[in-house]
Amino acid sequence: MNKQVFGWIELVFDAIYLSLALLIGLRLISGAGEMAQRIAAAMALVLVAGDAFHLVPRMLAVATGRQAPFERMMGVGKFIT
Repeated sequence: MNKQVFGWIELVFDAIYLSLALLIGLRLISGAGEMAQRIAAAMALVLVAGDAFHLVPRMLAVATGRQAPFERMMGVGKFIT
């Protein structure tokens, strides 16, 4: 499988992952009654926020076909994550 096809597969996977993790976190927080549920919701939302810092620039790089403009954002995103 060539690199370009793998990039698009990664883009779709990352988009699905971020969307589902965000939805799960929001669902957990909306129905949170116990402290454990609130903690789980907060952990899910923090995970999504942290991963978004480096996954969104990677997704943009794949979608545009240019990595150079997003290298700084990817570096900062990896540091934050």
